[in-house]
Amino acid sequence: MLKPMKGTEPSPISEQSGQLYPIPHPHGVCEESLRRLLMLGLLFWGKQTNFAGRDYTSGVYDGVLIVPHAVREVVNEVASKKKSQQEEQHLARPGEIREGFRHFQRSLYLYWAHVATLREGLPLVNSGLLARSALRQVVELLEPKGQIEQIRTEQDAPRLLFIRLLLMKLGLLQERQAALHAVPADDFFSLPPLERVRRCYRLWLETPFWNELLHLPEVVVRPGPTPLEPAHAEVMRARQQLMERALADQPGVWHALPALIALTKLYTPYLLFPRHYG
Repeated sequence: MLKPMKGTEPSPISEQSGQLYPIPHPHGVCEESLRRLLMLGLLFWGKQTNFAGRDYTSGVYDGVLIVPHAVREVVNEVASKKKSQQEEQHLARPGEIREGFRHFQRSLYLYWAHVATLREGLPLVNSGLLARSALRQVVELLEPKGQIEQIRTEQDAPRLLFIRLLLMKLGLLQERQAALHAVPADDFFSLPPLERVRRCYRLWLETPFWNELLHLPEVVVRPGPTPLEPAHAEVMRARQQLMERALADQPGVWHALPALIALTKLYTPYLLFPRHYG
């Protein structure tokens, strides 16, 4: 039983889960909001029955909040629409698409079209990377000003590697018999440019095919990932958190990088490597 403070009236008590607790009263913004949601039927309060391994003597874990399935679907739909609107504002203005996106979509098509002309496909080595002869063809096609002599493996051309892996994730390239082969792509390239950009963006954001840890300048990770190792959960979570910070800024204007770094430190401390205490 809890004793009231001096000068206050004792509050009524009720017995729950074998312990005596004071009747809770809303007394803050969070509590008032929770009470309002409960009264509207958007949340429900259920009894907690699994007491194993937890200390319930403090009265903290005396129940659980339950979100109805119908409410969750509506909230997810609204959140998804809002996120799509934010992404579209950053991707392009209504009715137009930025030149950088057009150039990237053109690179996707040129890469796929080049592979489609090769009967035997682009050969791969045992590591899964392009053979040097195949890499030279791609560099001459998409990086005419690139210095091929300084590019020994596909890892030395991260942009081209990203395009190739993205085409594979889109299902436009397939690996068969140690070579890359093109797959019919009329359905994809007939889509509006903005829709193609959106699909590419969602694949990068939500799937682990690209591992940034392999290509961060002046950052060395030991033991490092293998050349084609998928991104770990920590990398994907950090990527998504950074994009949420970027989407929160006003589109169409320049933003100072130090300000972005400062805000990221404030809102998402220990972005990639959380501190382990003790």
